[in-house]
Amino acid sequence: APGEWTDLHDLGGGLGTPYCVSLIPSVLNDGTDCWNNFAVSGMCCVGGPPFPHCIIATSWQCGIDDGIYGGDNTICFFHEKCMCGPGVGSCLVERLGQAGCELMSCCEVVCTNDFACCSFEWDQVCADSAAANPVACLGDLESPDPTTIATGADDTQEPWLSISPDVYGSFMVDFVGYASPPDPENDDHYNPVGPHAIVFDPVTGEYEPAGPTFSTGFMFFTGGIGREVLTANSGWIDNAGRTGRAPISRSVFDSFNDTSMVKQVLTAHVASDTNGDLVNDTLTGGSFRVLLLAAFSSVDITIAVTQSVQIIGGLAVYDLTYTLTNNSVDGGGVPIAVTFELMRQYDGNHLYVGDHTNDQVGTTWNAVGGAAGRFVVLREPGDSQTAYTMSSPDADAYSGGLSGDDPDGPGGIPAHACGTCFVVWGNFGLPASWRDNISGVGAVGQTNVDGYSTAVPMGADAATYLNIPVSMAAAEAGKVISLRVTYGSDTPAP
Repeated sequence: APGEWTDLHDLGGGLGTPYCVSLIPSVLNDGTDCWNNFAVSGMCCVGGPPFPHCIIATSWQCGIDDGIYGGDNTICFFHEKCMCGPGVGSCLVERLGQAGCELMSCCEVVCTNDFACCSFEWDQVCADSAAANPVACLGDLESPDPTTIATGADDTQEPWLSISPDVYGSFMVDFVGYASPPDPENDDHYNPVGPHAIVFDPVTGEYEPAGPTFSTGFMFFTGGIGREVLTANSGWIDNAGRTGRAPISRSVFDSFNDTSMVKQVLTAHVASDTNGDLVNDTLTGGSFRVLLLAAFSSVDITIAVTQSVQIIGGLAVYDLTYTLTNNSVDGGGVPIAVTFELMRQYDGNHLYVGDHTNDQVGTTWNAVGGAAGRFVVLREPGDSQTAYTMSSPDADAYSGGLSGDDPDGPGGIPAHACGTCFVVWGNFGLPASWRDNISGVGAVGQTNVDGYSTAVPMGADAATYLNIPVSMAAAEAGKVISLRVTYGSDTPAP
């Protein structure tokens, strides 16, 4: 009866810790029906699918028996609500024969209207209902941990490359220093040909080849109304509140926590060894969805991701492939064509010679051309062995900037700055004067000129960009976008 102590073990738990259980679904947990008023409490799912139970407990009590806490002041309307929670599966995908999905907030909305979604199976009707409720069902979900892929086990090989990207194809170090906490390892390490620096990585507790990347990932822009950073790294997303350093002063307009669009991981990637050297070098099976919230039916893109590293002609190469499906519909549910931009940024901090303030940016794309498409380089001064070269046959513009340089002179479009990279973010894409421009190369405002910058202004931070415009027909599927990063060369690997 309400108010009595019940043994959790009797309800399917494991430790037998006593809890107070509300057995009347209509009674709120306000402290009157259970001796629990010493702390705020709420629903707790114990046992987990396929035989879950819903009890009322404090978050501390719930954690003792590995339960899933539903939030303060939540109640147990039905045990089937416990079919929902982490690990159950995406709320956007049907799972015949399996009830519930991974977001409790989504189950609250969907199952209130269709009880069978939480008691019988999460069919396509349930998945469509989830897509129609983006606030509850499409928030930025926690991504699976980044996974390491490498060109081999021996990091003394020259060249040697190891990357730990997330499911979006993003990797970076934390703002605190050249390591990844508080996130799981999410960086790269590259050993160039010839003598170069090694660094201590507190994540692994070992000295490793230096990691040239501070951050790299795609930004998704649709017109001037929607934007999303395609990364799971909290250090980037929560940039304004960096751990251990003073916050960056920015307007709300430039916040990386912008909510105009949302993304959701649909499937985690799987690592595999494709060349038989017993080291994983390829990630496949990862996918995610990007949705415009302001008018969520107008831009809706699913992206499947493949990532790999390999040695090609003595060069270390990272390849990233996006395969896109256009799910966008108008207000009447009719499929529509869409256009948007994928902007790849690289905020490099090369430590092989000196520090990040002497890095160069440049290109020879205008002279070289070729099937690899536009490319842009960041390297130590004059040292191609330390080069990080981004290329894509789908790109329509490149940019290489040194912080403080203003491509079109004082005034107008802002000067270069990344960190990482809020000017582009605030502009909803590459500023016009940055396109096909390299800092310090050519006359002021001149574009499509080959060459390399000098470290002017002194102490300038460097960053590079590739912009990829995307146009998709209504209901188009299978559109492929590719990006290659070549380590150790001023031109892309063939």
